[in-house]
Amino acid sequence: MERTVFKQRAGSQASKLAPLLFFGALTGIVFRDLLSDLSGSILYGPDSLLYLWNTWWIGESLLTEFTSPYFSDAIYYPVGVSLLSHSLGLSAIAPWIWVSRLVESPGGVILSYNLTLLTAFSLSGLAAYILAHQETGSRVGGLVAGVVVAFSSERLAALGWLDLLSAQYMIFFLVFFLRALGGSRRAAVAAGLFAALTAYDTLTHVFFAALISVVLLVAEWRSKSLPGSGREVLLQALRVAGIACLFAAPLIWEGFDALVLQGLRWKESGLR
Repeated sequence: MERTVFKQRAGSQASKLAPLLFFGALTGIVFRDLLSDLSGSILYGPDSLLYLWNTWWIGESLLTEFTSPYFSDAIYYPVGVSLLSHSLGLSAIAPWIWVSRLVESPGGVILSYNLTLLTAFSLSGLAAYILAHQETGSRVGGLVAGVVVAFSSERLAALGWLDLLSAQYMIFFLVFFLRALGGSRRAAVAAGLFAALTAYDTLTHVFFAALISVVLLVAEWRSKSLPGSGREVLLQALRVAGIACLFAAPLIWEGFDALVLQGLRWKESGLR
């Protein structure tokens, strides 16, 4: 009996890991030429060198200078400039910056960059699979959706844009936002977290996530027939928004600093 239960649990865990392994393997096949030299070469795409600099700067600011990567006084010294509107891709790159300290520069920075790229493709595919499987109940449909979303021609043509390629945050947000609208408070917390990660990555995806959320919210609200159920859906959406603002508080502060405080510093310095 215990062996049967153990086998069932092992089989269940394997089935959960299978999609991740599938998209990881598929990413390795698509980018097999890159795997042989992860710390010595990059796949050239639009703004590849810019995002390579972003990778170096995020590691330098967080691991060496212990400062916010959203501000640099190396530009317009000594006042500096905000990088809030810059395509930084913080939440996409930051999980891999520690790798840059394991290999001597510039190989470490290149390795971090490449791991960010590979992660973006595998996790975007996985997130699309989970979303499609959740809404349709079809594993095959989920796999097809994941492959189409992760390895579309537009994404392969935009290899340099790490922030836009890291679509997994926005897709995972939609996964948990739909669950939150169904009444799950844990899903509301997860949705808020992924909304914040989306904002830290790129504000472009925030715009699309917000637009899709409004459509989903209206559709869910109109589908409720029981008294008070529509109000609960709205409260869940507000809960997600509040949690997202909480997780994104440092980013909101950076926005206030860029729009208000930096202008005051420029004015005081006589540069404006």
